[in-house]
Amino acid sequence: MQNKVSTLLSRVVTINGVEFWKPVEEFTPPTVKKTFVESQGGSILKSKQFSGLDVMGEGSIKLSGTFDDVSDTLGFSPGEPIIVDVKDVYIDGQNGRKLVHHEMTIVVEETPETVEIGEKVEFDMKYHADAYKKTTNSKVNYDIDVDVPRLNLGKGDLLAGLKNLNGMGE
Repeated sequence: MQNKVSTLLSRVVTINGVEFWKPVEEFTPPTVKKTFVESQGGSILKSKQFSGLDVMGEGSIKLSGTFDDVSDTLGFSPGEPIIVDVKDVYIDGQNGRKLVHHEMTIVVEETPETVEIGEKVEFDMKYHADAYKKTTNSKVNYDIDVDVPRLNLGKGDLLAGLKNLNGMGE
């Protein structure tokens, strides 16, 4: 039986093209929740069919430093889109390595409160994603963009046929 436990070896976070200079201990990617509808479709048995996605959920990144210092240095403000790239390298029980790559266009939803004297200088940056691509060892898990629109859940763009009908094909 294989050991499914993976250990994080390294994490590199890039914000607006600039590599974050301190370790990032906590990262929560946006959740992707599929929605299904129950269908009988002329059959005796009911089945569930994929009908789309719930809104991509929120995520967060815990960064060292104050929000003002980090946002000034990396050039972003709450409410405007920023590009975040997170590359995680994991190792499993058999010394197999796995690269999980998250590419996101996010909007910071809230600015953290100021840090009190004596507290560790870090903040939890909460966001929602407008675009999110996740790959594992270069294989696409998700490639979703609400502005394009693009919806790839690992098996090609589900909206490609619709875009071709509407003359929006890529």
